[in-house]
Amino acid sequence: SSFLKNTAYYGEYRQFKRATVGRMPGHKQPVKRVTAEDEQVIISIPAIVTKDVFEKATRRIAQNKNLATRNNQTSKESLLRGGFAKCAYCGRSLRVKRVVDTQLSGKEVPYFYYDCDKPYLKGGGKCSGCSIPVDLLDRGVAEYIIELIRDPSVVDKKIRQLLAANPAHKQQQKKLKNLNAILQEQERFQNNLAAEMRRKTLSEKTVAFLNTQLAMLEQQEQEARKDLADQQKMQLQQEQLQQRIAEFHRQCQEWREKVDDPQFTPSFQFNLDAVLFFGLSVTVWRKGTLPRYEIHTDPREIMELLS
Repeated sequence: SSFLKNTAYYGEYRQFKRATVGRMPGHKQPVKRVTAEDEQVIISIPAIVTKDVFEKATRRIAQNKNLATRNNQTSKESLLRGGFAKCAYCGRSLRVKRVVDTQLSGKEVPYFYYDCDKPYLKGGGKCSGCSIPVDLLDRGVAEYIIELIRDPSVVDKKIRQLLAANPAHKQQQKKLKNLNAILQEQERFQNNLAAEMRRKTLSEKTVAFLNTQLAMLEQQEQEARKDLADQQKMQLQQEQLQQRIAEFHRQCQEWREKVDDPQFTPSFQFNLDAVLFFGLSVTVWRKGTLPRYEIHTDPREIMELLS
């Protein structure tokens, strides 16, 4: 969809998104390439939607594509069919496999499994694979969802760890201090130059030295201002992060009120929404291995601001 690629919807019209490479053998027309962001010119225009809404819509459409029924060749509803279950041995996504058991009576009973297609590995050989009943894994995920709704501290802990590894605020203060020092040094050299010029005792050698120092400081100032702008961008990202964390806890609270209601029974759609919201993925091992599977949570809307 063009909507997913057009940043003009949230007020950023991009020029020079493609650049001509030139003529190449086998092509009648000059070949073009997609340019990097720093090669493009961004023009601010009135936004139709906010950037946050645009990004949420983009993520949801991508998720819907993975979960579309055309990509689910079995009739079994499965929470992790969109690539959320992974083989512990090769890392590939597990597919839902349908196995039919014919009983003595002649009745056919279908069983469904998350199954690794056992690909060939880069280092040679073939993945030994793994398989787990859909009902078993989905039941474990559904129970984990309820636990996470009632106590989302595992997400808070991960956020704290990632923030500690990347303290944007401290970096910003350091860059600001560096810029102020450069500006003070510039002012000192300019004052010295002005004083010498008033005394008219300035030698060509002194003028050349002061001009060289001022040129160097100007270059340092430009670099420091760029660094500071990058840090301010990070600070804005931190503010967005705090907003999304607050939204995350509001959603948990809303769901908590539901699951604490004795009359409420989570539907398949409720659990699927929770899988997407919490960013759940599962690593699966072969039968006989303990633990049989491990569930991970990385809420995408939060983690993308921490990467």
